Amino acid sequence: MREADKTSSVGGVKGKDEIGNRYTRLLVLEHIGKDKHGNKVYRCQCDCGQFKDVRGSDLRTGNTTSCGCLGRENSRARWLKHGLTETPEYLAWQALKNRCYREKDEHFSNYGGRGITVCDEWRNDFAAFYAHVGPRPSPQHSIHRKENNGNYEPGNVVWTTQDVQCNNRTSNRILEYGGKSQTLIQWSRETGLNCSTILLRIKAGWSVERALTAPIQRLKRRMI
Repeated sequence: MREADKTSSVGGVKGKDEIGNRYTRLLVLEHIGKDKHGNKVYRCQCDCGQFKDVRGSDLRTGNTTSCGCLGRENSRARWLKHGLTETPEYLAWQALKNRCYREKDEHFSNYGGRGITVCDEWRNDFAAFYAHVGPRPSPQHSIHRKENNGNYEPGNVVWTTQDVQCNNRTSNRILEYGGKSQTLIQWSRETGLNCSTILLRIKAGWSVERALTAPIQRLKRRMI
């Protein structure tokens, strides 16, 4: 196997002779044709096991050095180096991934259990996530999906306050108790209970009266 110079052409080697050359993390496996501009394209295998089709010129100039994993690792290392693992943005990113992929997470049933996922662009790249959502506007803001059945992906994720989240996911939910009919957010303001707490109680089969009046202290080990 030849070790190719990633910054220059390899001794004039072209075409199928690229097979067997290595460019950083990519091993050239086969020549698969040309792109629309007539550039030769090769199928490569990355050290991480993924496959990627790359133009020969991008291999030789070093424009492409992996399937993308190297860039993600460098990006992650850059964020870690600057101590951003303790920021609210990073913690929110970790939390949403846990909700979608960790079956032991207390909220998994409402996210991953329902098929909610994190897009490939964000799942292993905090920098990409942060570039889209930006810094948290205030301590009262949290990550919210605009479409409740949608995934965590560009266009469907924003920072919002608890009131906005409640209204969005319970737009027409009216609860009747004590002779009054009010929306979930209105009951939340009146009782001091979190919207999600009331909603989870209702979904668990509780009566409206119990959901609105049971002290939260009794439920710490069972709910939220």
